[in-house]
Amino acid sequence: MKRLLFLSLAVILFSACNKKSITINAVIDPGLELNKSEVQLVIYNGEEETEYFTEVANDSFHFKKSFQYDHLSVLQIDGLGNFVICVEGGVLDINIKQINTVDGDIAGFVQMSGTPNNNIINKYNEYEHEAMLRMAEEEDETVVFDDLLDKSYELMMENINTLGGIYIISNVYPFMTEEQKDEMFDALDSAAFDDPKVVNFLQLLREYRQNAPAE
Repeated sequence: MKRLLFLSLAVILFSACNKKSITINAVIDPGLELNKSEVQLVIYNGEEETEYFTEVANDSFHFKKSFQYDHLSVLQIDGLGNFVICVEGGVLDINIKQINTVDGDIAGFVQMSGTPNNNIINKYNEYEHEAMLRMAEEEDETVVFDDLLDKSYELMMENINTLGGIYIISNVYPFMTEEQKDEMFDALDSAAFDDPKVVNFLQLLREYRQNAPAE
C-alpha cells in the first residue's frame, strides 16, 4: 500500500513538473474605449481546448495559465477582434495602440514582446503593418508586396522550426516560389514540434505539395 501511494504521488509530481505557465500582461490605449470588454484566451492541451475569460479594466487585462506544451492560440477582445499569440512559458507583454486606418477609422495595433515565438510573430506583424502604411502612401503595391514577401521569407527561414516560423508559413505559403517551398520543406523538421495540430498541418502541407500539379 505504501509503495502504491508513493508511485501515485510520483506520477502526480511528474505531471506537475511537465506543466508550463504563461503570464500575459496587456495594456490598451484608453482611446480605444475597451474597458468592460470581454477577453477570451484559448488554451489547447492535446485533446481539448479550454476557453478562459477575463475583462478589460483600467485599460488592461491579465492572464496567468498553465498548459502542457507550446502552441499557437487566439486572443479575442470584444470590440477589437482576434489576434494570434504563442502560448509558451514566460511573461508576454502586450501593448495595444490606437491607430488610424487608411479609411480614417480608429483601430488597434497589437505589439508583443517577452517570449521568443511571440517576438517572431510580432516582427512579422510589424512587416505587414509597414507594408499597409506604404500602400496607403500610394507606393507601387507590387513592389511593396514583393518586399514584404522577401522579408517574411527571410524571417521564416531564420526561425523555420519554431512556432513563430509556422505562423509565418501559414500566412505566406501560397505566395512563395517553387524554389522557396523546396527550401522550406528541406529545412522543416516535424519532430521539433509537440503540438499535434502543427504536426498534422505540416503533414497535410507536404501531401498537398507532393500532389500539386506541375506548373
